[in-house]
Amino acid sequence: MILSTRTALLPNSRKGYERCSKSAVRRLQLLALTVLLAVSVAADQAVSVRGEIADTYCYAARGIRGSSHTACALRCARKGIPLAVIEDGTRRVYILLPPKDGSALPESVINAAGTVRTVSGRVFVNGGTRFLSVDAIR
Repeated sequence: MILSTRTALLPNSRKGYERCSKSAVRRLQLLALTVLLAVSVAADQAVSVRGEIADTYCYAARGIRGSSHTACALRCARKGIPLAVIEDGTRRVYILLPPKDGSALPESVINAAGTVRTVSGRVFVNGGTRFLSVDAIR
């Protein structure tokens, strides 16, 4: 589908392609913009997520997590492999981010690898991936 200020071709099951009006194209553009704004509004929300802190490599590549994996998760986190919270119940994965750009994850978060905790912060969604900027961990 072509979205422009001129005319675009839209499929019609009986007549093949026919031209649509400028107003129809503008309505499609407004709809697309509305959807993008709705996604933007949903992002950057303050939340608290309870779940297991796991290293992303072992969880994504092998599905490994749990208390028996704590030592490996700690080693991976200290070597720079990102940590994530796997939410209890929904199993949604939130990649953990430091509280501000250019900084590392707090040591309290790294030390929590392999345990179940509640992480508070801001959620960002980009391309379907959830990120959680850590403000506090309990």
